[in-house]
Amino acid sequence: MLLDQIKQDQLTLRKGDRSDPTVQMKINALTTLIGEASPAGNQVATDESVQAVVRKFVKNLDESLAVILHRAEADTNTGVIVSDDVEFKLSLMQQERTLYAGYLPAVFDVADINKILDTMPSINIGAAMGACKKAASASGKMFDGALVQKAIKERV
Repeated sequence: MLLDQIKQDQLTLRKGDRSDPTVQMKINALTTLIGEASPAGNQVATDESVQAVVRKFVKNLDESLAVILHRAEADTNTGVIVSDDVEFKLSLMQQERTLYAGYLPAVFDVADINKILDTMPSINIGAAMGACKKAASASGKMFDGALVQKAIKERV
């Protein structure tokens, strides 16, 4: 199960060299993730519920990174020098995002979608969605209906 894998990864990091700030960040990030994703009482954590928590963490980091990058850009435009500390924190946040994203299944991307659409004689949005969703689940990838719609619109 995914939660067990996250716990094992955290344990491995805790047993390693903790003097590196990146390792410490990963330990803290995984500890927080485990706390948030662990079920209460007699409930069982499913991979889907853990992935939902991971997606929430990734989304929150994306929003935070966007705000910080926007502020840093504004500071740079006004002549304020962005400190090395801010750049280091940004780097840690990006590494944290990468860490979390590693626990999510791959996305059924545009290349995969186009392969499916190429096999269809005529593109009916309902049939294309169904075929793409089936292929995504068969390959263990996340399905994104909006991405399929975008790919279809680019073809029409």
